[in-house]
Amino acid sequence: MTVSRSSAPVDAPLVGRDPELDRIDQTVRSIAEGTRFLVIRGEAGIGKTRLWAEAVDRHRRAGHRCLVTRCSEEESRGPLVGLAELFGDTDAGAGVLAPDIDRFERGRAVLATLRRLCRESPVVVAIDDVNWLDPVSAPALRSALRRLDAEPVLVLATERSDASTPPDDRTLPADRRDEIFLGPLPLDATRVVATSVVDVIPRPTVARIHALSGGNPLYAAELARHAHRFGDSLETSLPATLAGALTNRLSAVSDEVLDVVHVVAALGPSSAGLIARAVPGDAPALIARAVESGLLTVGEDLLVRVSHPLLASSALAALDPEQRRMLHGRLAGAVLDPDARARHVALSCVEPDRAAAAELQEAATRAARRGAVAVAADLAWHSVRVTPPDDVEARIRRVFAAIAHRAAAGEKATALIEGDRLVAMLPPGPIRAEAIALRVGIDFDGGDEYLAQALVEAGDDEPLRGRILELRGWLDVVHRAELEKGMDQASEALAIATRLGDVTLEMLAAGTVAAAGLLLGRPRDDLMDRALELARRAETGAGQRLGRGPVSTYGRHCLWCGRLDEARTILVDLHRASVEAGLEFSRPYRILDLAALEIASGNLAAAAELADEGVEAAADAGNAQAVAWLGYPVGIVQSHLGDAPRARDAANLLRARAAQQDGRSRLVMAHHVLGVLALASGAPSVALTALAPALRMMREIGVRLPSVVPVLPDAIEAVALAGDRGLAGQLSAELDELASDLHQPWIDAAAIRGRGMAALVGRADAAGPLADAARRFDELGYRVDAARTLLQLGRALRRSGRRNAAADTLADARRRFAGMGAEPWVMQADAELERVAPGRERAELTPTEARIATMVAAGLRNREIAAQLYVSVATVEAHLTRMYRKLGVRSRTELATVAVQPS
Repeated sequence: MTVSRSSAPVDAPLVGRDPELDRIDQTVRSIAEGTRFLVIRGEAGIGKTRLWAEAVDRHRRAGHRCLVTRCSEEESRGPLVGLAELFGDTDAGAGVLAPDIDRFERGRAVLATLRRLCRESPVVVAIDDVNWLDPVSAPALRSALRRLDAEPVLVLATERSDASTPPDDRTLPADRRDEIFLGPLPLDATRVVATSVVDVIPRPTVARIHALSGGNPLYAAELARHAHRFGDSLETSLPATLAGALTNRLSAVSDEVLDVVHVVAALGPSSAGLIARAVPGDAPALIARAVESGLLTVGEDLLVRVSHPLLASSALAALDPEQRRMLHGRLAGAVLDPDARARHVALSCVEPDRAAAAELQEAATRAARRGAVAVAADLAWHSVRVTPPDDVEARIRRVFAAIAHRAAAGEKATALIEGDRLVAMLPPGPIRAEAIALRVGIDFDGGDEYLAQALVEAGDDEPLRGRILELRGWLDVVHRAELEKGMDQASEALAIATRLGDVTLEMLAAGTVAAAGLLLGRPRDDLMDRALELARRAETGAGQRLGRGPVSTYGRHCLWCGRLDEARTILVDLHRASVEAGLEFSRPYRILDLAALEIASGNLAAAAELADEGVEAAADAGNAQAVAWLGYPVGIVQSHLGDAPRARDAANLLRARAAQQDGRSRLVMAHHVLGVLALASGAPSVALTALAPALRMMREIGVRLPSVVPVLPDAIEAVALAGDRGLAGQLSAELDELASDLHQPWIDAAAIRGRGMAALVGRADAAGPLADAARRFDELGYRVDAARTLLQLGRALRRSGRRNAAADTLADARRRFAGMGAEPWVMQADAELERVAPGRERAELTPTEARIATMVAAGLRNREIAAQLYVSVATVEAHLTRMYRKLGVRSRTELATVAVQPS
């Protein structure tokens, strides 16, 4: 599914060019060191002009005089066009633009003008498409430029490097120029280009655009506008705007050479031997002629390729449907690889063919196994297309497989449309019940009603009833937070699976029952072990491809209970496997788990980056459910980092999702985000207001695992800091009881911290338990929890009069928070340090403070600084207050003066 932006700019955004921009910045810094020549080279549309324009802009911002001309083929025959544009707005020497003088005299006038101008400021001579500079301007500039040496002049030019345009040696001295060669954009940068012209685009489509465009941003943007043409990765279809531009190159060769190009375009990179099997006549000679024409290339691997992916696409697009069908039929008989043969069979078969349908179904299964899920989906739909109409059961089964492949590849919207169409088409009964189950597995919205109907229609089909019951159990446990109900339904499914010997159903049902038991505080380690054993033996099925399975549940269990290293091994492996298998549906969920892992480990910057990547991946797949799930790690990590607006946005997203479909589970998370944000900001009463409803809902739901969403531990901290001694004691006792029942390391440490917080508000000895909890969190690797506990330990030590120990502990906490980038917690530690040991802080600025001081010196306002640092204005203001105190200044002017002093 793609959504176009009608007002999108024609130019693709400048992305994926960080190394090149670094070189541009180096020219800005070094221009005073002497004359330099820098040429930006690359094929048409690769982004030369965008990079050149950005370079000109950066030099202008640095105060350099920029003389600019943009050349074109149409103007290349007009005299003095380039010099007129370069020097028209300057007080140029008389000979620069004089009509009737020789090139040497004109060159001396240009040289004199440049030397005069660069005495006022460094000069940039910027020439776009230097190849097309007019024949009067080019030699005059060459004459002048070759005589520059120590002058602060940068000559900045763009130049095409394709075979049709020779290198420019009329203007720039060949022995003095540096080059930036712009190659193809990487896949992620192509995605940014595509999303600049469409709002939503599945990742398989982005990959297709990347391959077709050859990483060329101009081509990629144009292809993205017509992304609806790429619904089938086996087919090739170009928008007319690109196809027309490439036709002339193909029409200039003979039919025999063009046939070789068609074969190579349809085969992909191929050996000369394979091409010879598909081409009549003297294949080596024809290949050589195509290479001479610039249509084919032979790489170091000796494989023959079309010279550009778009040229290959254009060659195939020029064939009529019957010609393409015959070409692919010829290739199906020439290739030896069964997967390659299946592709050509799919594209050559137009009539129902039982054998071809079976062959394509097998190829789709192989493609899915090797990680080419988008190709698997396309092969599966071709299998459906050529299945004979009277083979109804085979056709429906193949539609099931095609929908599951499409969803797994990240094209959720398309898969849902096909799933709904299938459900509407089928009569009531077991087959339709199975189709309903497939549809709900792709999208749980409205799943309760769908699955209730499916269970009725399943009738006496016990295996199908088991699958529907397991799915209902999973929906209730994970999405609806109806734990007891979900556990009952999954247990019934487990009984059916055991009775029938259905190992896949047993794996999923055992995992769901174990997950429910874990959340309810009644762990079923035996069932989890059984589910994991079956998962190791089982082939990846639709449920696992769509993000479900016991291994991810167990990885989260390890994260929640305190086995961080084991969690990391499991969750990293799962993420790697989903990427390698091309499972775009499940990838956002795997990223979500990694983000939670990095938050626990204190790697907040990595967690924030992962969470944003997950949101992007989920949005690309049209997966609103996954976007909402990711709101939780986004909100938590931004609370720790101090970006209050983003944290609140995440909480609002969770609330909205709760109101639409998911009920209390997402609402609990929304309240917890706001609670953590308030605690990080030093507002315990506000935190308590946010956490109280979440705590009530957790009890109503029946969740007795306090680490899954740690509302109870954080509520104890909020209550204690707000000064409610009685409630702090009650909540601490509740957490103690859970720890005693569950015997899990993280929960034990949290319970000890809870006792310390209750003692803190009760003026009892809080230091002992808080120190013990901090040590335990440290040993477990939960760095944020350890640092937060040290902050409370510092407060406890200060209140007990142990000021030196308090100062040391608080300084340790501050160092840890600063290392994580947890600025709100740094501010709290600073405030406590100031209370216990005024002036202890060194006058050195932290890296963040130094950046703020530099921005203040540059004249930026607080709102502008906040935008660049991705923090709130309040956080900037708090930083400034602390910096004033550190440096002994009283105003922004004094701070700016101090900030620009040499060290």
